[in-house]
Amino acid sequence: MLEVDDDLAKQKAACPHCRGVMVVPDHSSAGMTPEGVPFARSASRGSASPEANEPDRAMALGLPPDSGPEQHVLTLHPAMIRARPVHGAALVLLVVAGAAMLGYGAIVRTQPYAMAWLWCGCGLLVGGAAWWAVWKVRCMTVSLIITNKRTTERRGILRRQTKEILHDKVQDLQISQSFVQRMAKVGSIGISSAGESGIEIQIDDLTDPIRVREIIDAYREIG
Repeated sequence: MLEVDDDLAKQKAACPHCRGVMVVPDHSSAGMTPEGVPFARSASRGSASPEANEPDRAMALGLPPDSGPEQHVLTLHPAMIRARPVHGAALVLLVVAGAAMLGYGAIVRTQPYAMAWLWCGCGLLVGGAAWWAVWKVRCMTVSLIITNKRTTERRGILRRQTKEILHDKVQDLQISQSFVQRMAKVGSIGISSAGESGIEIQIDDLTDPIRVREIIDAYREIG
């Protein structure tokens, strides 16, 4: 809620938060911008609507305020070993086996089969490194970006796909976690808007999805 002097009604005034210029429909106060457009100011608690008297839920959580210019809040990528412990264990075993083969090949290097052990060890280590690199790139090319105005899903490097939903339009927010994922504090999150049927933003293996939901809930209209 904003207010200006009565004599400025139906004239243009600049919002002190977004700097946008708008026509004054009612009361207000204030100075002038360099362009000669008066600044509106936030209405007092006594003259504001009941909704304006409500505390900013985002600021109460230590987040950027809901009002004002758009600000970055959080960027998340899918977790790796924490979300896929079986894959992580297999990767570790692969690297350990490769290192063990290299070590054994070095010990028996005078034997005819020593080179076979060395080559097998190198192959396992290279395979493990390639597996980890591909896994890492796949996780880093998927991101969930939250600002105080919108949530954006971004995928890809060379070919990029982006989906976004304004917080005011969020209708449903779903979290899916298995028992193991709950223990590891990871899970999947799905977001749908009022104008669409079905989930529009879906990202798996996010760390602490409960916290993600709390952040989005702090900016969207509930109830």
